[in-house]
Amino acid sequence: MVSQAAAQQIQIWPIDRLVFFARNPRKNDAAVDRMCGSIREFGFKIPVLAGSDGEVVDGHLRLKAARKLGITEGPPKRTSRGEPKDRSGATESLDRWEPGLRRRKKKHLAQRRSGELK
Repeated sequence: MVSQAAAQQIQIWPIDRLVFFARNPRKNDAAVDRMCGSIREFGFKIPVLAGSDGEVVDGHLRLKAARKLGITEGPPKRTSRGEPKDRSGATESLDRWEPGLRRRKKKHLAQRRSGELK
């Protein structure tokens, strides 16, 4: 049996391999400069959570800042459920604090599974 830690390996990927979740409901472009300052001061400490296909599950703001800073490689943390159809569990715990977000993501996943979305 593979431990959860082993299933979530940290690797170094080219930043261009990471793809934003197209329907990310958060609008945080105003915070990119602050995140750039944080990365400059402390480094790229928290990996971007991504699936095996490179789609970002969590860390859109960090990825935007890294691209703005010209960082070419980063440490994405692959989800143990790396396939797109299995990502709802990985995002649920991240979105508990934002009430409508979880409902919108579940609706999107249901549409994606039924073939309404590609």
